[in-house]
Amino acid sequence: MSKVKYNIAIDTWRGTLDSRKTGQAKLLIDIQRERSIQEIAYMLGFSEPSSFHHFFKRVIGMTAKDYRNQLSTRYRF
Repeated sequence: MSKVKYNIAIDTWRGTLDSRKTGQAKLLIDIQRERSIQEIAYMLGFSEPSSFHHFFKRVIGMTAKDYRNQLSTRYRF
């Protein structure tokens, strides 16, 4: 396999994993409000909460805490 095809395959695979993990993270942050962000990070397989923090901010554009706070204000009646 050429190096270009290999890099495209790796990028596609990583994007798929990131997308799946992002969806799981957003769902857990939303429905498991009694759990801390740190607990959710470990549930998703991150060895360190800081790794989850960087991942979430890179993919979503805000921290997991800010995302949870945004959801809280959105659901107030």
